[in-house]
Amino acid sequence: MLCQQLLPTGGRAYVCGYDIVEQREEALRCIGYCPQFDATLDLLTVEEQLQLYAGIRGIVRAEWPALVDALCTLCELTMYRQTVTGALSGGNRRKLSVAVALVGGPQVVFLDEPSAGMDPVARRGMWTAIQRAAGHCSVVLTTHHLEEVEALADIVAIMVRGYVRCIGDKVHLKNKFGSAFEVSARLASAKWARCFESFMKAEFPEAVVVEGADRRFVYQLPRDRGFGDVFQTFQANKERLHVTDYSVSQTSIEQVFLKVRGLAEKLK
Repeated sequence: MLCQQLLPTGGRAYVCGYDIVEQREEALRCIGYCPQFDATLDLLTVEEQLQLYAGIRGIVRAEWPALVDALCTLCELTMYRQTVTGALSGGNRRKLSVAVALVGGPQVVFLDEPSAGMDPVARRGMWTAIQRAAGHCSVVLTTHHLEEVEALADIVAIMVRGYVRCIGDKVHLKNKFGSAFEVSARLASAKWARCFESFMKAEFPEAVVVEGADRRFVYQLPRDRGFGDVFQTFQANKERLHVTDYSVSQTSIEQVFLKVRGLAEKLK
């Protein structure tokens, strides 16, 4: 709806202060949009594609070369600028779609699954491009990659079954829906499992078992212990408990998502 593809059935929404129904043209001038499925023209080269959208955006022709150079550099497309879009890999087509969304320097950019289909290296390059773009505009991004949320998001909204169930910055959501820490430990042998469980029960009575099978254990710890205290406790006892390796980490966005989804399912 915000991108004008669907008309709202009720209520009002504003982009850059413009009503998306009553001031549609003004709102659209503020928006850049990368759809989930690439809306590119297969017979045009990357350079021609960007020039086309620059013309549509009303950018004077004299500025096109600098614009194309900047966007190709930002989205790592320089070596493909003379390649027809139909010959690009799926990942490079996504890069082009993001570059098109940034043509003209819109104030708000909507990115729908921008890194879908990319390999991990290309995805991280895309994250860098999005972070740089976010320095000049507001970026609204949808994704199923929760590590992408960790890397990019300032404000996070979690949707479950079509409804926004929570919204806030990452620290707020982690504090509200997550435990303070997650401890993961691996034992030298399964025969030490009972000893380790007894230690956890005595040292961290409020800890919740997330996983406990064979040699690997994962616990969620409450907020009554500091990070340094938890780490020091494990470091001092790891040899006695026959712990080969362990980690102490903060709640992840994935854990927050699972908790919110679980709460939402209970409200059905």
